[in-house]
Amino acid sequence: MQLDLFAVELQGILQEALYVLIDFVTKLAGAIGLYFILFYLLRSLFRKFERDIALVTLNVSSSPILAIFVLISFKITIQNTVSLATVAWLDRLFIGGIIITISYWSLQLFKQVLVYYLKEYAAITEVMWDDVLIPLLEGVIPAVIVLVGGSAVLQLCFGLDLTGAWLTLGGGAFVIGFAVKDILANFFSGIVLLLDSPFQFGDVLRIETESGTQLGILRKIGVRVTRFYMFETHTEVYIPNSVMQSQRITNLSRPIEPVYFFTTIELTPKCDLEQARQVMQEIIQAHPDTLGDIDTKLDCLERYYDWTDVADDFVAKKENGKKRLLAENAVNEKLEEIEQSLEALIITLQFVEEGGL
Repeated sequence: MQLDLFAVELQGILQEALYVLIDFVTKLAGAIGLYFILFYLLRSLFRKFERDIALVTLNVSSSPILAIFVLISFKITIQNTVSLATVAWLDRLFIGGIIITISYWSLQLFKQVLVYYLKEYAAITEVMWDDVLIPLLEGVIPAVIVLVGGSAVLQLCFGLDLTGAWLTLGGGAFVIGFAVKDILANFFSGIVLLLDSPFQFGDVLRIETESGTQLGILRKIGVRVTRFYMFETHTEVYIPNSVMQSQRITNLSRPIEPVYFFTTIELTPKCDLEQARQVMQEIIQAHPDTLGDIDTKLDCLERYYDWTDVADDFVAKKENGKKRLLAENAVNEKLEEIEQSLEALIITLQFVEEGGL
């Protein structure tokens, strides 16, 4: 009887070992296939894209995805194995490994992909909110990811009840928030000003306060204060954002409608209006500071303002204007050459990227 019982137990052990071996070989084949897809197939495919965000994301995600696949596979094997399913600490070990891997993956995706391309976007935009909020997110989000991941590990792996800790943390946050309510008011006012800002860097603003009206240039909208350069006092002034929202501010740099200046030119009744219009256009074109075709402006500059009985400074101004137009023309020609070279380089790179760099 004991021999029969021993034979049954031995048969069960052998069947379980065979199942574990077959399952291990299957999971190993799946891991090898996933490794080939992540590190060879997708990488060669993403290298053909013009932008490298897909390739960077793949480089960051390949190892964590493979690790998560292996950990989940072993966890499923343990749950389906009778002798190993009773080992509680082994199941909690793999759960902790999965949580830590997902937290690490999220942290690297945020730092190396999201923050990098947000900074790249901020470098080409004129708005100020991204220059302030990106460093703020860069400091807060990693701490939140670590806090959530650590809390999940403590609760699911070590069985700790963190309800009291969360309640204590919430109560402490309420007390601290009440104590620093002015700072929080400035903070959230700064966030609103950054997201829905009617101003940009360098705008000339007229600020109306109880003490009077002041003119200044906007330097920066920060998270807590806004910086202005004041014309009258030649100083830099810091105004809390909560105070900014209660001020009446006029943006003098951005009028709603274009502003035109008119002047009256009197002509004789026998004057040829078309010829007079052409002469006025050529006189305007002859001035170095007006917009127009540079070759036409140089030709008009030679034919007009060619007076001899004028002061020497007028002749010097004319020569300086002519030199400036010639220099601007040379710069434009050089910029056209650079533009053509860059277009040719872009076409070459696009052709090369079709086969993968």
